[in-house]
Formats: sequence, C-alpha cells, structure tokens
Amino acid sequence: MHVFQYSPLDQGPFSTRILRLLPSKDRAAPIACQLSNYSLLDDTAQEYDALSYVWGDKADGQCNISINNQAFSVGRNLHSALLRLRGPNFERTLWVDAVCTDQNNMREKEEQIQNMARIYEQASQVMVWLGEEADDSTRALEAIRVAAEGVFAGEPYVLPSASIPIEGVKSLFQRRWFYRMWILQEVGLARNIQIQCGPVRMSGYTFATGIQAWGSYAGPCVLSTTRLIRGAIFRPQYGTLSMNKLSLAELVNMHHTSEASILHDKIYALLGLSSDSHKAPGLLPNYQVSWEQLFQRLIRFLLNEQVSVKTWPGREIAGIQCSGRILGFIVTADDTHTKTNLQVLLTGVANTGHKKLWKVKWTIRKSVESIKPMDIIH
Repeated sequence: MHVFQYSPLDQGPFSTRILRLLPSKDRAAPIACQLSNYSLLDDTAQEYDALSYVWGDKADGQCNISINNQAFSVGRNLHSALLRLRGPNFERTLWVDAVCTDQNNMREKEEQIQNMARIYEQASQVMVWLGEEADDSTRALEAIRVAAEGVFAGEPYVLPSASIPIEGVKSLFQRRWFYRMWILQEVGLARNIQIQCGPVRMSGYTFATGIQAWGSYAGPCVLSTTRLIRGAIFRPQYGTLSMNKLSLAELVNMHHTSEASILHDKIYALLGLSSDSHKAPGLLPNYQVSWEQLFQRLIRFLLNEQVSVKTWPGREIAGIQCSGRILGFIVTADDTHTKTNLQVLLTGVANTGHKKLWKVKWTIRKSVESIKPMDIIH
C-alpha cells in the first residue's frame, strides 16, 4: 500500500479537510477512512463532529490506518478513539487535527490554527476522548453519573462508603486531557459535548455536573475545564459566539498553568477564545518566531509597548522593568464558590496622600494562582 500524500487545500481562508470514518461490524478490523477538502463557509456541507483528545508521546507507539486506500500513521491514543467511535453500519464524519491538517506543512498548520475556533464552534458536537478504560475509570464515571442525577433531582445521592471509587475518581482527574491548553478552545466554544472514556459515554453536561460533587478531589485545571463543558448548553446553536469572550489578559491569568508540548501554543491556543486578540497581529500563529520574541510581544500587548522585557529560551518567566504605582492591597479574598468562575475581593485603596483608606469590594474572575490577603494591587 502506498503512503498517503496530502493534496493542497482549496483556496480561501476557511478551507480545511474532513475525515469520513468508514463503518465496520468487526471492531478489530483495520481503520479505513476517506479524507476530502471542506469549506467552513458552505452552509450546505455535511455536518461533522470535532474530536478533542491527547496526542500522546511518540514513545506510546504508532498505528497504521488507511486514508483514501493509502497508508497513514497515527498515535495509539487516536487509533483507540477511532476504534471506539467507528459505527457498524454508517460512516462517521469527523474533524481530527492530526489527520485533517498536514502536520509537516508549517504554513498550512499556522493557517489552520486560525480556523480552529470556527471548526469547534461549528461542529455538530465535540467528542471528548479521555482514553481507554484504566484505573477503575468505568466505576468512577458511574459515580460521577449518579452524583449528577442526584443534583438534577435536587436530592444529591451519596453512595455507600464502600462503593465509592475514590482512587478511580482521582486517577480520572489526573488524565492528561484535563491539562492540555488546547482543550480550553475545543470545549470552550463547543455547543454540544459528549465525553467518552473506554466504552462509557455520557453528555458533557452530566459529566460536568457530576464532577461538581467531587470538587474536593479536582484541582483548578479540572474545575475550570468542567465549567467550560457545563456552559456548552447555554451557547446558541447557531450564529457566532462573540458574546462573553474574555480578554487575552484574563485568559492568560486563568489558564497559564495548562500544558502544551510547544510553548508557542500556550498563547496560540487562547487567541480564538479572546475578545481582543485581533488587536495583536504580532501574536498570530507563526512558529518561525522564537519563543523569547513571542513572549515579549505578549507581555507588551498585555501591559504596554514601552515596558522593558527580558525573556529566555524555553522559560515562562520574564524580567519586566516599567514605572507603576501601588494602588492598594487585598483585605480579604473569598474563593469558595466553586460552581462559578468568580471570586469576591475586599480591597484597601489609599488616596494619593495615603491619609485615608477606602475599602472597595470587587468581583473578578478566578485566577489560576490564589489571591491572598495583603497581596499588593498595582
């Protein structure tokens, strides 16, 4: 079998490719697909599901599938997802980044990154693949489902202590998917979300609601992702999602601890979610720009062009020199409302002569790092 070779995308800024996963009644049969060009502007085009998953490391191994009757290599985790998603009788139409974008064509990759917000926003549904069944994940998901049903009924149900798969729930929350930077865009723009782990599938809303009951075992990344998943049912089924977008500064503050295999993606993955990234052409995807230079551009965009910035290769810290003024300090910080993405701050603000102190209450979005009493406001 010949090795698959990509054909050029159609001309136009909103061109991509779509993958048709062919059916098979034999679950062990080799994966066979068809790949074709697709326009995101064509209202008559076939609907598709967008896949959200973890690529995995090269050390995890590769598996072969066929695309247009030609050989193509994919990661083991993606191969497992395709096996689970393949139906016995009908083909399934998917958008999968590792396949629909030529990963060896850097210019195409940069262009497709700019389309990703539209791709996930227009998807019929986003399929979240958490990986194969492991570490008691099936019982953990059942516990999450039962907890969600209790919330829906207004009578939270508590499993007998011997039946609660606490370690399974903890292991589920440690899965790498929750910590990927790109998932913020993938679920943050989705209108309909389905979660799958091994053979178990449930709606994103049920999954997110159930996780709230297990919040004490979930860290900030899991909880922030859960809020994005839960919000999908409130997004309009048609039209754009320009409302309620956050500034790039807020997004960086909330999510900078999320992971990306390439540091550039810690910025590029947030652009489609932000309300003001169109004002920063210097931040458009360009992997030829060094990380140090890109990081400097981000800092100057968030602060101002006059600041002096020093950055280093492969590091997420910067030396910043600028003039400023201390405005006040934090008196109290209430971060106990885990069902929302807000925190209430009581601040002390001094006047210019520092002779009088006003206390002002602010409600702001939660940051990834806790705000504590006596933190300085400047």
